[in-house]
Amino acid sequence: MESNEWRFPLYIDNTIMKDWRRCPQYFMRRHCQGLQVNENELSIDLHFGAAFAKGIETGRKEFFWNCASSSMAAEAGIEAALKAYGNRMPPPKSAKTRDNLIDAICGYFRQWPLDEDNLVPVENGVEYEFKVTLPVLHPITDKFLVYCGRMDMLARDRDTGAIVVVDEKTASRFTDSWFSKWDMDTQLTGYLYVASAFGTDDLPPQGQIRGIGISNLGPTFVRTAIHRTKHAIDLWWMQLVRDLKEMRNAFKDLVNMESNFAYRMGESCYTYQRPCEYTRLCTSPNPDAFLDQYEVRFWNPVNRSK
Repeated sequence: MESNEWRFPLYIDNTIMKDWRRCPQYFMRRHCQGLQVNENELSIDLHFGAAFAKGIETGRKEFFWNCASSSMAAEAGIEAALKAYGNRMPPPKSAKTRDNLIDAICGYFRQWPLDEDNLVPVENGVEYEFKVTLPVLHPITDKFLVYCGRMDMLARDRDTGAIVVVDEKTASRFTDSWFSKWDMDTQLTGYLYVASAFGTDDLPPQGQIRGIGISNLGPTFVRTAIHRTKHAIDLWWMQLVRDLKEMRNAFKDLVNMESNFAYRMGESCYTYQRPCEYTRLCTSPNPDAFLDQYEVRFWNPVNRSK
């Protein structure tokens, strides 16, 4: 690490909010200092999921935008997914392999064929990007913060005309808790908040999660409908604004910044079956001694290649 630059995000997304709610220290290290671990230290689950998402995105764009046949679009999706997966070696016995990635992409387009899917993307609806101005000022620029995101697909139902937010989720298995955990999911609530601009009182937007089960026995597929009441969406917005104000206040004192970011301690220190990547900093009386083990790379929700 060679930079001591401190930043506060110009753009806020669900990832940043989840990181703040997970642990303010985690938010500070990742988004204010930009400390990032080496690619090989990232969870294989996240790596596999990102490669799968790239494959589905590419297949849809080839079919709906470039008028490729469904079979050619699926092949393009597989190629893009494998390129995104790269040469990553999964842990022993892990199901998140290159071969299972191919099976998952092929199986997805058999389960929901591009030329038969009842949900068709709206204009620019594949990886649909949005920005919403927030009533909270940036602590440095004093400009309004912007909430942004990218939906897997913003679609319209051929039969009903309803607007539907489609989100793909990979998983090892589908338990009752997997289905119920989406009831208060903030990412999907934010998507439906944005999609409400396309809906009407008589036909409000809906959500659909398409689950892809990854195992060495072959992929499995489920889907579940997502709905939000006006109360749930209003509650999401209120909490978003409240958390952003706390985040802004925590950043304000640049001299004693670290002391203003709380430590959660506990379950948030171990997620995705591995310790938090900043544990070595939080458990050391001299965290600066470990800074050279990180790269400085700031998460940019508008340009995710950065």
